[in-house]
Amino acid sequence: MSAPYSPTPGTLTPNPAAIAASARPVAASLVVYGALVIVDSVRYAVVSTGCNGRAKDLFVRVLTPAKERGFGDYPEDCRMQVARAEAMDLAGVMAEAFRHLWSQHAAPAAEGTTAVYVSSPEVCQVLTAYPEEYPGMVVRTVVSGAAMQSTWQACRTWHSAAVTSLQDEYEAKRAREEEAKAAAEYAALAHVVVGTDASHNTYGTTAGWAAAATTGDIFTGCLRTRSIAHAEATAIASAVKRCGRRGFRTIDVLTDSMACYRLFNHPEQRSQMLQQSAMRECAEVVQQWRDAGVVVNIHWVRGHNGHVLNEFADRAAVHVRRKYEWGLHGDCGRSIYSRIRTDFDEALAKVDIDDLVVMDPSADFHAALAHA
Repeated sequence: MSAPYSPTPGTLTPNPAAIAASARPVAASLVVYGALVIVDSVRYAVVSTGCNGRAKDLFVRVLTPAKERGFGDYPEDCRMQVARAEAMDLAGVMAEAFRHLWSQHAAPAAEGTTAVYVSSPEVCQVLTAYPEEYPGMVVRTVVSGAAMQSTWQACRTWHSAAVTSLQDEYEAKRAREEEAKAAAEYAALAHVVVGTDASHNTYGTTAGWAAAATTGDIFTGCLRTRSIAHAEATAIASAVKRCGRRGFRTIDVLTDSMACYRLFNHPEQRSQMLQQSAMRECAEVVQQWRDAGVVVNIHWVRGHNGHVLNEFADRAAVHVRRKYEWGLHGDCGRSIYSRIRTDFDEALAKVDIDDLVVMDPSADFHAALAHA
């Protein structure tokens, strides 16, 4: 048994009252075990108490991050003060735990001494400095004796279980957050609206096509054809394929081509239209993604009528056609496309995706039929 501290810091002069108490038989063994635990950058004081071989209470406190204390400007001084503050935070919780344990389980002085082990040196120093406040108490700085060892082990076991619980709780919280993030990302991929258009020079064979999506993407391409419907069907097929690969589960396509609209919404005209290779390829792509469980709707919207997706699909289609016809390569072509993208981003920020597909029939909009 180590000698108790004296009230004078820096000395270990035995206190007469403590010496007298240590000579009496031990009636009770109390243990206060604590440690600083950091889980995901959060500091916890985890303290367990025990009496006569059994665990009694558990104290878990969240400690204020030391960096928020605003310590001095010098790094070394700051580190010392932070370490001191962390120790005192833990010691404060342990002191609270000790007072609670002592008030309920200290042995009456008439029955013998109460042996106390506290793992905080700061708390031990306070207790040994004022033994008159705790009559019959003997502070031990080393765990010894069967009763004290069994109490210490019970506290350690409870402490370990509490730390494991904190870690498990953090892992469960992180798993929930990851699931929520994945669900949000999945929900964000639930629906996309794409406007398609094509541009064809009446006297040439070059046609540009484009698709402008609510994701902010603009897909473009150019092909040789004398049929504007061919280019429009290519735009639809490309848009559905790209959005399907990205995981969207509902794809609403807005085309200003009545021929493409009829391909998917007028069964009586379908067989005749499928004789055209471009229409057949477009229908196969749409059916492929429908078979995969994706809802693909082909709507008709009047062109050049102010619909944001159609307008930017038209601008992009015209640009890509002229780029090939006029040789707009290099900085000139890039600056035009960059301006289209900038304008598109600004326009998208002002619209709601739910307002882009108006299901009420009108002269300017024909909604898709249910997989006609």
